[in-house]
Amino acid sequence: MINQELRERCYKTLAENLPMLRGKLRLTQEDLADIVGVSRQTITMIENTKHMNKWSMFMALMFVFYFNPKTRDIVECIDLPFKELKEMLYIYPSNDSL
Repeated sequence: MINQELRERCYKTLAENLPMLRGKLRLTQEDLADIVGVSRQTITMIENTKHMNKWSMFMALMFVFYFNPKTRDIVECIDLPFKELKEMLYIYPSNDSL
């Protein structure tokens, strides 16, 4: 499980890089807000590192940027604890032989 200190680091790192990631995809704050289901003001607050206290918001933003080929390499280069995140998200492969 990921601890609170690690979560805070994830929140801060993503928030600091959010404007650049949005720019790479040519998304406005409004566009990104619509994609993840929040208000533009919420995205503004996240970018100002004043608001991202929910793990679900972090994961929604990661989903948008990590699974887009235009931003995946950037996400992998910023200071996020990918080893811990991957361990937390690991889904066991299905056993097709059963």
